[in-house]
Amino acid sequence: MDSKALELHSRATVVVGHDHTTLGIAMRRERGERAVFSNHYIPLIYRGGVNVIGLVVGGDRPSPLPEGDSPWWRLLSLVDMLWQEVEESGDTTSICLNGRDIDTAITEGKIALLMTMEGARPLSQSLLSESLVPLRTLCRLGIRGIQLIGGYWNPLVDAPDDAETTAGLTGFGKAVVQEMNRLGMVIDMAHVPDPDPMFWDVIEVSQDPVIDSHHSVRAVNDIPSCLSDERIKAIARKGGVIGMHFASHWVNEAVEQATLDDLVRHIDHIVELVGVDHVGLGPDFAEVELVGLVTDEYYVKEVTGLDQLPRVTEALVERGYSDADILKILGENLLRVYRQVIG
Repeated sequence: MDSKALELHSRATVVVGHDHTTLGIAMRRERGERAVFSNHYIPLIYRGGVNVIGLVVGGDRPSPLPEGDSPWWRLLSLVDMLWQEVEESGDTTSICLNGRDIDTAITEGKIALLMTMEGARPLSQSLLSESLVPLRTLCRLGIRGIQLIGGYWNPLVDAPDDAETTAGLTGFGKAVVQEMNRLGMVIDMAHVPDPDPMFWDVIEVSQDPVIDSHHSVRAVNDIPSCLSDERIKAIARKGGVIGMHFASHWVNEAVEQATLDDLVRHIDHIVELVGVDHVGLGPDFAEVELVGLVTDEYYVKEVTGLDQLPRVTEALVERGYSDADILKILGENLLRVYRQVIG
């Protein structure tokens, strides 16, 4: 690997905005392992130079979901599991509740973890219909980001289960967005169909920047689920950030396996359209052998796990990006939003 790229990556604060390592931890703990973060994942994360991870702890599709469990109960189980893990792996990891916690973890050489949800179904699974109690409770337990839509519609949006799009946010959905702003929780727009009225309702209601933690660009990979230029501009106007998805299909569906060069073309487009301040990394990594993905070909060819992220820096150097811009893409942009929103 290029020495300049290695040096640059070593001094970057690398932020992964969306990651499913939690699933691997859960499966390994079910086999009786403990301190899984320290014993298994930390060497991979250190090789990747990663400092901060947005770690998914459930939501709409909290797989693996034992028969009979609800998304709400599974979410609580994963949150509890992660707090246990940090007790056992406290020398290497730290759950962060605000920007000061992130800074302290990085200074101490620990991995800063932000607990996030992929979908808001658990917010509506309470005895009190359309209550904000679950949201406030989850914030107190350490959740700092919520992807409003995961795999299914939920009471935040006006849509029947079989609909392809929504009629926008419900009154409850608007209340959730406003309460997330008040509590200091990051709003994540990933998986919201493009176009969809819900997106524009969130843009209007939220007083804080929003992110799209893992997505790709329609102008580069022309499939309907990728982001339109209009939506990219709206997120940028809000001061938000789009995390680049590393799954091959999202990067280039025209080939059997996309390449890192294909991925950088998505970064290029966002930078040319709205500037370098609005793009980051959201690989959506999970262990293929544990969660049922067939092979590493699910991801771009050169980067199939956290340990290979220095290759992204090398590709950006080769593309001619400045050191300052590469540092922003690798993590400073997402850190800016985290600090602004969670304090």
